Amino acid sequence: MLRIETYTNSDIGTMKFRDVAEKATQRNFPKTSQPCAQDFMDVYEKLKGEGVITILPIHLSHELSGTINSANIGSGMVDEIDEKIIDSHRRNI
Repeated sequence: MLRIETYTNSDIGTMKFRDVAEKATQRNFPKTSQPCAQDFMDVYEKLKGEGVITILPIHLSHELSGTINSANIGSGMVDEIDEKIIDSHRRNI
């Protein structure tokens, strides 16, 4: 039976990841995934609570990852904060 474990960047350090990767087979080798919109909303809400009024995140190109899409959705869930999300691939900022 294949056991699935999920970690966030803050949950797993380099040494833990190395340990997991060394023990992995092709079938259960670690994979990455984009953060969900809720993750972005939580961060934006936290920053808003700290008095931040403008956020200028620069994300990996939309051509390489869905992260920017999650960021856009998450930012739409937060009122009273100005998010100017930048796609690192776009040169005409």
